[in-house]
Amino acid sequence: GGGYGRLIPTYTKKGRNIVIVDYAPNLLEMAAKTYAGRDDVHLIAANAYHLPFKESVFSVGISIRTFHHMNAPEKFLGELSRVMRPQSHALVEYSNKRNLMRVLKKWSKSIQVDHEEYGDLLYGTHPRYFSEIAGRVGLEVVWNSGTGFLPRFLTDKTLSLKPLFTVTETLLDILYGPLGLAPMNFSDLKKTRVWSAKDMPPGATLLDILACPICKQGLTDHEPHMACSSCGKQFEKKGKIIDFRHVEK
Repeated sequence: GGGYGRLIPTYTKKGRNIVIVDYAPNLLEMAAKTYAGRDDVHLIAANAYHLPFKESVFSVGISIRTFHHMNAPEKFLGELSRVMRPQSHALVEYSNKRNLMRVLKKWSKSIQVDHEEYGDLLYGTHPRYFSEIAGRVGLEVVWNSGTGFLPRFLTDKTLSLKPLFTVTETLLDILYGPLGLAPMNFSDLKKTRVWSAKDMPPGATLLDILACPICKQGLTDHEPHMACSSCGKQFEKKGKIIDFRHVEK
């Protein structure tokens, strides 16, 4: 869910390579214009359930405002775990169905340990369910931090109260965020598996880490596309964007 790269300024660092993955090419095209001169920013159009990367290649991962659209959350976390290096961390934000307001309104439904569908491709997840499916794919929840109690109440009519809202939100975050009662949960996930011979060493290039999303084998660069060295599937290159979305076998 990297989109148009709005968080890139937050985690840009000298010597760090940034790979933005999103399914929406129009958002990636915006990022391509903004970061056209940046060799450290790579743009990948891909399906989150079929990430076009080899095993154990990333030292950190970030997924924000994405998980609540996943109808196969364990499959997504499994792919995330597969491409992360052992002992590395990934920050994943999800919509917490057991938030304080929802507990007061829908007690029984809010405490059910599941991934509940609110609407079309819109889900809320119970914190214990999130921890369980993460654990099954080799990801350990190190800590949780919650927020988002008051943004829904901040409108044009209440904008003058923003300083009060900010102070109150901070207090609610401190009191109820660690308890898993906030609408938005941020989880630090650590990949617990040890290093293996397949793990990618630091300093790899983009071509080193890319893999066919269908058969997971290596790719070769053939302008204006990339091709799988095993199954022969081709993936189009559009400037800075490489399109791996189409994964039909």
